Amino acid sequence: MGNCHLCGKPTQSHQLGDYHVCHTCWTQRSDEVASLEKDVKEQVEGPLRELEQDEQAGIQLIRMVQQYAMRFRDQLKQAMREYDGEVTEQTFPVFMNWFAFERELDDGATPAERFIDYYDMPGWIADAVQRLMQPVRGFFEVTEKLADDRYTVRHLMDNEEYELYGNIDLEKGAVVGNKIYPWLDTHLSGGALAMYGEKEAAQIKKMAEQFGDLQEKSREMQHRIHEDFLDYFGRWDPLFPDEAESRDILSAFMEWRDSDEEPPEQDWSDGETALVSHPEHGMTVIPGYGTLKDMLDSDMLDVPATRKALEQMPSWVLRELMDDERLAQVVNDVYDRDVDSTEVDAFMDSIRDDWDE
Repeated sequence: MGNCHLCGKPTQSHQLGDYHVCHTCWTQRSDEVASLEKDVKEQVEGPLRELEQDEQAGIQLIRMVQQYAMRFRDQLKQAMREYDGEVTEQTFPVFMNWFAFERELDDGATPAERFIDYYDMPGWIADAVQRLMQPVRGFFEVTEKLADDRYTVRHLMDNEEYELYGNIDLEKGAVVGNKIYPWLDTHLSGGALAMYGEKEAAQIKKMAEQFGDLQEKSREMQHRIHEDFLDYFGRWDPLFPDEAESRDILSAFMEWRDSDEEPPEQDWSDGETALVSHPEHGMTVIPGYGTLKDMLDSDMLDVPATRKALEQMPSWVLRELMDDERLAQVVNDVYDRDVDSTEVDAFMDSIRDDWDE
């Protein structure tokens, strides 16, 4: 509740930045509302244009997006109820980062996406906001303390190294957690890093080590299953008439692995549904695989069916079927584009959140 900026009456109908506008003024004084909105937008767009490509600008931009996200009051209250964990004074910065950059509003967009759409800004800033929407999650160990508030940190689950910038005092060996946010050629803490004591850090490192051992054993097992799959079927993508039969044969294959029998001598090259296997990605059933393969072999593409396959079929399966040059040709035919083999990955990444996963 506040007073209308134009007529002074109490209202909670509309809000432009820090200003309230009653519904009567909103509908009957549209020119003044438009002028006020222009002034309010300039209060943000001016500083956006002045941002430099450095770490302080990233910190400032995160705060600006958070401030913009605060205007979605009803959604903010709902998000607090949904949030995985209690929202306290200490956890509020973590919550706000999640709400601003990751939590979708009723229309399916995040506040950060709405921020990009609402304000005029340099292209590099819009791109930077998009990247801030993809934080790196996990526990990180400080492996090197650099100059100028910079650190090298190692993700404890996959050993990937990142540069982290932040006005925080960390020593080599320290463990921090939650999320770090990509910014230009470094990462930011987002003002919300969890820091762990010596005992907690030791427990986290032990957990990560056990997880790594489990992952390695799982990978070894999957490689053995894939090798047996190739022995049994003679190919990585045997075909079947339908999903039901492919699942029945999968059960037969798993039973065969526990036996001493020889693999069956059978042709698995005809059918609509594939049972595919990969040493890293495992096994899965792919309906419509036979049709797609026939279209690719004959170069007679059905656009709706091919588009569906490009957007829904596991990316590693598409990789097995097509190299970058062939994939670019298919993309150009289906989407009426003009990309080459060096650009096709970026295009696929733009239409799929899970490309190359």
